[in-house]
Amino acid sequence: MSGLFKQIEGDSAIIAEGGVYKQADLYTRSGYLFAKAGGGFVRLYADGSTSKPKCRIDTLATPLPLCRDTFGRLCDASLTGAVPIEPEKAVRLLGAPQ
Repeated sequence: MSGLFKQIEGDSAIIAEGGVYKQADLYTRSGYLFAKAGGGFVRLYADGSTSKPKCRIDTLATPLPLCRDTFGRLCDASLTGAVPIEPEKAVRLLGAPQ
């Protein structure tokens, strides 16, 4: 049986927790974006937060168009009801110069 989390080959995130920055692989599950963190995965949100307290997204390295659902969870465009995130949020998440 294959895993429920599917790695997005070549895509990664830098997540920060307690002043420590880590590079993590990006994964999808049912259209939602996650980052590998320790022995598990953290859900990513459009505001730069994650499902883990005191852990945030510093930078995403992905060519995927970033979308969010009605609860602000980052997802890909294949998810029903997905809305592209605002350009200024995309710039901040993707680490592009402002």
